[in-house]
Amino acid sequence: MVELGSKLNHPCADCGATMVLRPSRHGLFYGCTKYPVCTGSHGADAQGNPLGLPADKTTRQARIDAHALFDKLWK
Repeated sequence: MVELGSKLNHPCADCGATMVLRPSRHGLFYGCTKYPVCTGSHGADAQGNPLGLPADKTTRQARIDAHALFDKLWK
């Protein structure tokens, strides 16, 4: 398991700062060290491993929109 506060090998896609592992009520995630100025974040699994590659705000929103469309087709 990765320790809280561990740094992600990829910089924040929004501002380029370091991202560190943090807890939330939904589980672990990597958050930008410039929060609250930058709200960049990236998902992590239960062991603290990053889920894929970080994306900027525009790409994250495009992924959310695509997921919503695919959900409609799936159902």
